[in-house]
Amino acid sequence: MMVGPAREFFMDEISTGLDSSTTYQIVNSIRQSIHILEGTAVISLLKPAPETYDLFDDIILLSDEQIVKLGDEFVVPYDKSKSHPAALTTKRYGVSKKELLKACTAREYLLMKRNSFVYIFKMIQLTLMASITMTLFLRTEMHRNTTTDGVVFLGALFYAVIMIMFNGFSELALSIMKLPSFYKQRDLLFFPAWAYALPTWILKIPVTLVEVAIWVCMTYYVIGFEADVRR
Repeated sequence: MMVGPAREFFMDEISTGLDSSTTYQIVNSIRQSIHILEGTAVISLLKPAPETYDLFDDIILLSDEQIVKLGDEFVVPYDKSKSHPAALTTKRYGVSKKELLKACTAREYLLMKRNSFVYIFKMIQLTLMASITMTLFLRTEMHRNTTTDGVVFLGALFYAVIMIMFNGFSELALSIMKLPSFYKQRDLLFFPAWAYALPTWILKIPVTLVEVAIWVCMTYYVIGFEADVRR
């Protein structure tokens, strides 16, 4: 606890036993207090989260009780020959592009399984709307001789496209909710943007095909579209 009029604070390992969120809140509170009172605080932390790291005005890096880096200047030149070979990296990402794609695909599939209720509800909703459409355009034998007859078919086709499109809007909220995590992980070089977007697009194709199949099977012959596959 910071008690009294002191303006200099020296804190050692204040994050012990705390999660990253609590540590961030504590350091942020100390930072605001120090800035308001125009004081100074020296805090030692072990592997702080990036959000907590960004709260500090200056960074002091210690190694073997020696100051290696102070602010933007290196006090002691770093000898790379002493580094373990596994500690050096020559790649932008930790694994290959294939492994990144597999990991993102597995994660997206897991999220789809977790949100399976949304997809089941979409199927039920589409089935209900297809049933209503069957009664709206109930024409087992429709004329195909005039432009007016074509307008009726065009209306049915346009309505089908609109229904399939709006049926996918339910996933818009889920996509927006995932954006903060995506931006954070992309900026921390967890994966490139394409490795995240490609599985999302590919795994949604079977869902869309099933939705279209439900709609077509229920409405095609009831509305009275051409039964000849050659046309």
